[in-house]
Amino acid sequence: MIKTMLLILLALVVLVALGVFIAAVLLMSIATKPRCYDAKRSIRQVTEQGLLGEFDSLEKEEIQIPSYDNYVLNGLYLPAKEESNKYVVITHGIMDTCYGSSKYANLYHRLGFHVVMYDMRNHGVNVKTYTSMGMRECKDLRAVIGYARERFGRGEVDRISVGIHGESLGCATSILCLDDSLKLAFCVADCGFSDLIELMRHLIRNEYHMPDFFVSLGDKLVKLFYGFSFSEIRPIDNLKNNHTPILFMHGGNDTYVPTYMSRDMYEANAGYKEICIFEGAKHAKSITSDPVKYFEMLRDFLARVCKADKV
Repeated sequence: MIKTMLLILLALVVLVALGVFIAAVLLMSIATKPRCYDAKRSIRQVTEQGLLGEFDSLEKEEIQIPSYDNYVLNGLYLPAKEESNKYVVITHGIMDTCYGSSKYANLYHRLGFHVVMYDMRNHGVNVKTYTSMGMRECKDLRAVIGYARERFGRGEVDRISVGIHGESLGCATSILCLDDSLKLAFCVADCGFSDLIELMRHLIRNEYHMPDFFVSLGDKLVKLFYGFSFSEIRPIDNLKNNHTPILFMHGGNDTYVPTYMSRDMYEANAGYKEICIFEGAKHAKSITSDPVKYFEMLRDFLARVCKADKV
């Protein structure tokens, strides 16, 4: 009888352990192997939001940019309508494609900027690999910035003015990329996370309704399989010595990436900063909730900080 009970207990322990392991593997897969959109879905989503604007009619050039490890990033270059030395690199959010950035590209185009937008690693038409939640992606962004400077600025840092704009994971990637040596004109940080482990604990509790100890195990598995750790990815730490002017945008009703994360990063940032909370807006929906306000905030911020042609 006792032997039978011990066997049953052992079986239960094994089943629980197996369940915990499977849950941790699923968590790791959600982060590193997201189900990504294709271009048609990205365009359809922006169109449904009423934000495609004149994007279809704008001049576009398909581009390919080799990153630091020779991984090729596919994207688009949209030249300004008139001569300008102002450039912006836009980085989309997780699962999306560069076409999801079209809603922001329209705004910059109206303001006289040349626009470079690209598919993040493992997204869009790029070769499939794994997403590293900003770890490798911030190096990719540096490669895209370098491409813009080399092609349009003849490799000279001061010949053109380059800024960056990121949404969600693209925002975290942009903040992780910030470095005074890049001499960026500005950064627009829309609904990014400040601390990946903190975000994952929030999501596992509130979105998936599971205990957050799965996060620690998932973190160890990511380290084992991919060589990086979720706990290493803390964009907020990169702001303590940042002097690139930065505009934080966030939806006031964002339950995916909590609004307080942008507020925390705003407080942590060492240099010039502005913040705008769009009350009632959900994740990555600030521009959707009030496109006029979004444009005006962006325009006025750029007028204050951009040292290139007058905005």
